[in-house]
Amino acid sequence: MSAKTAIICNSNNPDLAMYFSKKVKCFRDEAYFLANKEIANNLNIGCSSVSKVSGLSFGLIIDSFLAFIVVFKLLFNRVNTVVFDTAHISNLPLAVLCKICGIKLVFTIHDWNPHEGKQQKNVLLYNKFVDKVLANAYITFSKVNTDTKVYQLRLSGFEKQSPAQPDGYYLFFGRIEPYKGLRHLVSIAKAMHEKGLPEKIIVAGRGEDNSIDELEALPNVEVINRFISDQELDGLLKGAIATLLPYDSATQSGVILHSYSYSKPVVAFDVGALHEYINDGVSGILVEHGNTSLFTEKMHYINENYDFFMSGVESEFKEFDDNALERQYKALLESLKR
Repeated sequence: MSAKTAIICNSNNPDLAMYFSKKVKCFRDEAYFLANKEIANNLNIGCSSVSKVSGLSFGLIIDSFLAFIVVFKLLFNRVNTVVFDTAHISNLPLAVLCKICGIKLVFTIHDWNPHEGKQQKNVLLYNKFVDKVLANAYITFSKVNTDTKVYQLRLSGFEKQSPAQPDGYYLFFGRIEPYKGLRHLVSIAKAMHEKGLPEKIIVAGRGEDNSIDELEALPNVEVINRFISDQELDGLLKGAIATLLPYDSATQSGVILHSYSYSKPVVAFDVGALHEYINDGVSGILVEHGNTSLFTEKMHYINENYDFFMSGVESEFKEFDDNALERQYKALLESLKR
């Protein structure tokens, strides 16, 4: 029996679990899969974690003991490389034991430079410990500067949805975080109102931000500050003209690809690695950071040329669909065998 690669997902984040499940479906015979208990039960694979949160908890203590059993299973199955598919604190005790046993460790890092917010310090500590002590290689989804081996992939694994005509609004969706620039939407919405543009902005997602009260007071903004179900988001995306990303910082964003899957273009500030996912003038428009006046103009431009941008998104989507995910991870697994 030849050596294998194991892919482990200790996170129970719904989006990350969705990507992981697709890898299991495609490569169940080529890799050894383990996951958080909930995901493992759903996919009929081995369990590597019982933690319900990525933080200090009783679940982490259990996971630290569970790590010994998991390492035994890895060695029994002749695993010589472990890919941690998500960032999670329960990766650490298992990774330390794998390191001691000579198993190569590949860490998936979505946020190389952590965003401003409650988890910023924790993510930074995790990244530093992994970098200095554990990692033999990384999987990233944007360019990073490091001397360690990097497998740079693109976010992918989205299913194409049936396109629908817009219903007079722009959409901002996803968890509300300080780095996502809601304060810019205040200026943008006011500029729209001053120009007499009839469209509105819908902000859909749970979180805290100092600009929420001001946004709620504007006549052309609707704020839905709560958890948004997949079914509700489906309806919101179908009716949107475009998705707005007035972010102050970013690495990459699943919001972009989720929008593409509905044939919806995006308008975004040109920050971080967003330019690697937006073909400017084709699948959306990039705007100089902070230039809310130009941002508003480009929103209107997309609305006036909606069919053109919808076609542009559809031509780009093949780079981010299920087939793209399968191609990338097939090549990755081949590379890890060498």
